[in-house]
Order: sequence, then structure tokens, then C-alpha cells
Amino acid sequence: MFHHHRLAQAAAALGLALTSLTSGPAAAQSYEISPLLAELQPTASRSEQTFRVLNKSDTPIAVEAIIRQRLVSDSGQNLDGEISEDFILVPPQMVVPAQGSQTLRLRWIGEPQLERELPFRMRVRQIPVTFDAPGEGGRVTVAFSYVANIYVAPPGAASDIALTKAEPLESEGKRHLAITLENRGTKRAVIDKAELQVTGADGATSLAAGSPATEALTTQTILAGASRVFLLPWPDALTFGPITASLNAQYLIR
Repeated sequence: MFHHHRLAQAAAALGLALTSLTSGPAAAQSYEISPLLAELQPTASRSEQTFRVLNKSDTPIAVEAIIRQRLVSDSGQNLDGEISEDFILVPPQMVVPAQGSQTLRLRWIGEPQLERELPFRMRVRQIPVTFDAPGEGGRVTVAFSYVANIYVAPPGAASDIALTKAEPLESEGKRHLAITLENRGTKRAVIDKAELQVTGADGATSLAAGSPATEALTTQTILAGASRVFLLPWPDALTFGPITASLNAQYLIR
């Protein structure tokens, strides 16, 4: 019987996340999973994905996989939702031999007709194993966790990003330009570069793509049907006060 140990929630960036928990002497990452991003459709021909779990250590490891709905707060924090029952995962637990690999198969069994892309996170975590540490006179407990992002989208899904709000915001003694971006489309969007045109009482100013003023937007994900709020440095050329803004962006995924 496996004894589970709760791990800290991982931060995700463009579909990749890794967490680790160690006690005692430091331990090297013991396994890998690939791919870390899966894009599926709810139809039979594209509703499956195979993952490979590779054990790089000299001892067998036990791992388990759980799929949850993916949630993202307005500020961009990744959150785990309810455990999803829309997938078959085989096997959900496995023992991977030393220097060997195992295959993990996933299949969508949810609704065949979707209105928009649905996001999920599959956490594959090593079930903690305690073993003797040679030469250390103690014991080490090691647990690693990967998170793979899974998206299930209807055919032809596309994002539609709109800048719906721009306002001055003062927080902790700093002045910010707060903008709200809403994805009214049916697929997530990942921003590559973004340029903002901001107009205030002093006139208009441009915040160039790739500049420090807009770098907070780079590689940010906006899920289908969701909104994100970004705090940017207040433009020096404008008096702090009411503004309007427009967005011109390029996307890595749209």
C-alpha cells in the first residue's frame, strides 16, 4: 500500500511545472515525464495522448497521476480545481523500474461537443519512498512532482482578446497602470509581445512591445472565457489619473 505525502502546489509556465520536497541530504531529480503539454479534441481520432515516465535513478520508483480542472485567478495564479472524471487514465499508479520507463495513457471520455476549450492539469507525482542514505548515517525522503497541462478544444477554436478596462491603481506606494484583458474566444491565448497605446489628460504615449513597461504581458496565458488583470508601471509621460488604452499584440498561441 502506498503512503501519500501532500506536495506544495507547483507554479506553471507555458505548460510546465515541477515541484520537489526533500528532507535530509539533497537529492537529484529522479524521473521525467513527457510531453508536458497535450492538446486534444473531443473526437475519437484526437481524444488520446500517451505520456512516457522515465526513471533516471538506480532504484524503482512509484508514481501516481491525477487530473484536475485548471483554474487561473485574475492575477494569474494557477489553481487546481475538482478532480476530473472526463478522462480514463491507465494506469493511475505505477512502479517504474530502475533506469527504465513506463507508458501512461490518457483518453477523453467527456462531452463529444464542446463550446470552447477546456483546461486541465495532470499532476504526476512520485509517491515518497524512504531509504537509507549511504555514508550519511540518516534517512532521506524524496518526492518530485510534474504538472502537464492538458487542453481539450473543439475543432476550429480560436481566441479573441479584448482590452476591456484600463485605470490608474496605487498600491503599496507604487503607481500602476491596471489593464484587464478578456478572452471572448473559444481557445486560450498566450501573448508573445504586446504594445499599448495609452491616452490621458496629457495626451497619448506608446508602451513598446518588449520594453520593461510591457514585459509583464510576455508569455502570459488567458484561458478561453476568462479575464486577467495586469499591473504595469505607470507611464512617466502621463499624469496619474483617468486614461484610455488600446492593445496591439502578437501571440504564441491563439
